[in-house]
Amino acid sequence: MKASFVIATYNRADDLQRCLDSVLKQENCEIEVIVVDDASKDETCEMVKSRYGNGVQLISRETNCGSIRNRNHGAKLATGDVLFLIDDDTEFPGINTVGETIAEFDDPRVGAVAIPYLQDGMLHHAGPLCLDYDRYVVASYVGCACAVRRSTFLSLGGYEEFFHHGVEEDDFCIRMINEGMFCIIGKVSEPMVHYESTVRNLFNWDYYPRRSSILYIWKNCPLAYLVPNLAMTTIRGGIHCFKVKRVRGNIRGLWDGYASILKSMVGKGCRRKPVRSDIYRLALKLRKNPVLLTQINQ
Repeated sequence: MKASFVIATYNRADDLQRCLDSVLKQENCEIEVIVVDDASKDETCEMVKSRYGNGVQLISRETNCGSIRNRNHGAKLATGDVLFLIDDDTEFPGINTVGETIAEFDDPRVGAVAIPYLQDGMLHHAGPLCLDYDRYVVASYVGCACAVRRSTFLSLGGYEEFFHHGVEEDDFCIRMINEGMFCIIGKVSEPMVHYESTVRNLFNWDYYPRRSSILYIWKNCPLAYLVPNLAMTTIRGGIHCFKVKRVRGNIRGLWDGYASILKSMVGKGCRRKPVRSDIYRLALKLRKNPVLLTQINQ
């Protein structure tokens, strides 16, 4: 299997260089690398051209399109069997991580792999201790460290672009479960590292996850669970905004989430495409605890 890296970036030349250097050191696998630059104002494009030449395919956007659109665009251009839709502030310390991850796709029910990664000294995407042949299913993956079967990604339409940023992975994975494919926890000899760049717009960092969390429920939740789930998501969002002491972006995100729901009622914006009730319950179960793939009769 061939791996296609699709890396969306914006004004992070140093982070991107560290990421690309580690990607290109991977062994025992065939890879291609696509960088989609979101109209950076720093030296990102110049760095990619001068340091990597034809070894990296560079797509330079003239205007900001957002990470979701850029990943979807890169996925359509990719030619590999497996997409690594990683963040530009990640790194592969191990040289066999990609090959080990690709091997997980030998089961046709595996649509995505959550790659274990370290952030601030804590291990994420880490499942229960298990035998080599055990595969644990989770509800979703974190976008900084994941691999997705390209045919599955494209057949499901990629990430929903109206989210703009936040919960697109959760939305994609519940749609994938609805089609009988799953995200498993990867087994790698060395985890990835996520440095979580400090180059961030804090308003957007608060706004889009709050807005998207409302739209995720609206789009996917079966009618029987819709009202209580919207209420709970709103309450959690309100608590979060006071916890982080940043009210403006969080409250505006919740407000605009509900405004988008009203627009959808007149045929604009995020339309409802609820999954089956049993799928929704399974996704909730997987959020709490991983389940062996062999135990899922879906």
